[in-house]
Amino acid sequence: RLHSHMMEESLTACDIMPAAVHLSSSLLSSVAPSEAYRGTRNILYPFGGVRNADGELERDCNGEPVVRLGALDLLDLCSTKQQVVLPLDERMALGSNGRHQAMEVEMTPASQDLVIMNPPFTRGTGDEARFTAFGASSEEQRAMSQRERDIGRGSISDWNAGIGSSFAAIADNMVKPGGRIAMILPLSAAVGGSHDGKISYSWQKFRAMLTESYTDLVVVSIFASRRPGFAFSAETTIGEVVIVGTRLREGEIPKRVAHFVNLKERPDNGLAAQEVARAVRMLMTSITEPDHNVPIMIGSEQVGSVSLERINPHRKWSAVRIANGGLYQDIKWLTQGRFRLPYKAEPALLPITNLGDVGEVGLTHRRYTEAFEVTQGCVADAEYPFLWNRDFQTQFSMLLNPDKSGRLRESERVDGVRYWSYASNLHVSADITFNANSTVAAYTQRISGGGSSWPSLKMASREYERATCAWFNSTLGLMCYWIDSNRTQVARGRTTLTALPNIATLDIRQLSDTQLAAAVAIFDDLCHERMLPANEAYRDPVRHEIDRRFLVDVLGLGEESVEQLAILRNQWCAEPTVTGTKKTGIKFNT
Repeated sequence: RLHSHMMEESLTACDIMPAAVHLSSSLLSSVAPSEAYRGTRNILYPFGGVRNADGELERDCNGEPVVRLGALDLLDLCSTKQQVVLPLDERMALGSNGRHQAMEVEMTPASQDLVIMNPPFTRGTGDEARFTAFGASSEEQRAMSQRERDIGRGSISDWNAGIGSSFAAIADNMVKPGGRIAMILPLSAAVGGSHDGKISYSWQKFRAMLTESYTDLVVVSIFASRRPGFAFSAETTIGEVVIVGTRLREGEIPKRVAHFVNLKERPDNGLAAQEVARAVRMLMTSITEPDHNVPIMIGSEQVGSVSLERINPHRKWSAVRIANGGLYQDIKWLTQGRFRLPYKAEPALLPITNLGDVGEVGLTHRRYTEAFEVTQGCVADAEYPFLWNRDFQTQFSMLLNPDKSGRLRESERVDGVRYWSYASNLHVSADITFNANSTVAAYTQRISGGGSSWPSLKMASREYERATCAWFNSTLGLMCYWIDSNRTQVARGRTTLTALPNIATLDIRQLSDTQLAAAVAIFDDLCHERMLPANEAYRDPVRHEIDRRFLVDVLGLGEESVEQLAILRNQWCAEPTVTGTKKTGIKFNT
């Protein structure tokens, strides 16, 4: 009875692939194959350069190619000018006879009850990385990239986050108050981007929008360590999240909480997915207080967990791809200065702060390459040494040698000298593979510029820098780094220069002279020692000694805390996003 109305008036689908439009229409038609309908709102959007009858690119008054972005043209709804109906020109919709026909389809902002998307995640620093479909020329791709930027201004669309953020902006603009959005996005949507106290960068814009404008938020991720088991999409090799939320109605106040669902693996089929979803919905009604984590049971098998967490418009959503919900809560408390040890009724209070409060993060490596000619290798008398790349075969201790040297371009001397003022002895990793790399922070004897993998961190004294280097290579420091890193890929944690200042660290400034001296001594005594990869911290004698000395000599927690930390250390090493698939992990050796 409702089929023709649904097909003709209610369901709208957009794509640039003819096969996708046909397949969608066929599946929808099969719901009631005997019911006739006049046409659909399944739209084939134009993509690429607009060409005239002679096959030549049409150009605007500035000589630039006129281009279409497919469904991304809907970003124009977020522009400052008023547009009530989109598209204004004709699109090809699929008729009941299976043929495409030109027609205008009304796409009014805030008109949809439900918006479902699984957009492409294409991201890249070059224009060609984003709009390569259908053989678009380099000129067309550049014009398309510029158009995406232009029409996305003022929305949460962010070039650095990738096209997925642009589609998220469209979903937000199209859903009505009280309506729902449901999106599959890269895991970066939860743990990418950052906020520096003034500006939201990349995916942080998206999270801030959800926090302030949506309720009933559910974030689903998979903590499996094997590809493609931690993704929901087909042929995707990075971690993903499903995000569902309800748009607030006028006058409603945001709750600033979200349910986080962490699954052991992707359900094998639709029936399994339905059973997991039913179990999740039941558990959500029983979790009324934040920081409460409960297992998802299907029969006698635990397939994941559900927790209710507070969300902040300026912080990452770190409760994704987590196997051990209890460990997550312990690490979250640690980053807030409350260290909960097993068998202890009350947490120990630690001086914890954000890294940006105690140090100044250096420049992006691209700045250095603007002013310096950077070459591989570094001799002892190099005027401008750099610690640039990751190398698991040679970088296994806290004290490292620079691996590149720079020569200042005479034409860029003023900028180059200014850039070099950010160089430091301390470097904090921007990219660590937990089951291959040993250190999160490293120290160079000479002041060095920070490269792509090792941005510099400048602190008030070298004692502060050595103590902080030792802290980040303790188990507590590793866990603080891991929980705030972007865990999109297997056993890999990444961060950015804008996100580094938000990572929790020991507040060196609050240590007494005796405590500071003890922390510096940890570095001085152990900086040459070879450490195992981070995921092998459970059996690394050097890491154990660092932990013991921090707990006893610096923090004064007593010898009993050493064995208690070992429990948390073993739990952390067992996390799939730490150990990955390598057989050196604790799960393979216990």
